[in-house]
Amino acid sequence: MPQSQIPNEKSLDIDLKLYIDEDLSTEEYPSSSDEDSGEEYHIQFYYESLSVKSWLVYTFFIGPLAAIQDSRITIETFPYGIAKTYRKGQGYKFKCEHGPEECYGNKLHACVLHLLQNKTEAILFNLCLMNKQSNNAAVDECAQERYGLAGSIKECAKSRLGSRLLKHYGDESEKVDYEQVPYILVNGESSYVKMAQTNRYINNIKKKLLNLRRITEAVAPKN
Repeated sequence: MPQSQIPNEKSLDIDLKLYIDEDLSTEEYPSSSDEDSGEEYHIQFYYESLSVKSWLVYTFFIGPLAAIQDSRITIETFPYGIAKTYRKGQGYKFKCEHGPEECYGNKLHACVLHLLQNKTEAILFNLCLMNKQSNNAAVDECAQERYGLAGSIKECAKSRLGSRLLKHYGDESEKVDYEQVPYILVNGESSYVKMAQTNRYINNIKKKLLNLRRITEAVAPKN
């Protein structure tokens, strides 16, 4: 992602509320503490690798959520976005909103999810990619000294396996039928009520652990 496209800190604080926050003062929202309710949260996050808005929500919501590693929260990510899949011989070709670079970036994300069996590790690895333009250089930097991992991810993305994985995420995305990304479902619902409940629960956890900025810094790759 070109550095010039990344919003400044002030705009992040404003834009983030459009995705994960709502006014909890009305009667529409339950007043009980979500931290003590025992409710489990299944988060499904639909995004694309070169979208500034996807980067925003991944960095300040999905990444910190994964880093918390709370047993009540499960996260699924779907790297496809506003894209199309076409048959090409025995394989597939793709058209992505931000061009071929994004299609390849989406394949890299899909391959990470396939190769890293630890879901939290895979989500945080892709967070690293999101912060470094989701290209081959990003894979090398995020893999660091993990022998063979960078090569395996890039080999996967360039192969038919990478195309099959991206088609899979395209098929799953079509089931949801969103009109824009990022798109989030919480326990199968896209309502802001559920989003607000989840965000309030996260805020309760953060008070006992670290604030959002410190969590983000903790999972960010070291230069």
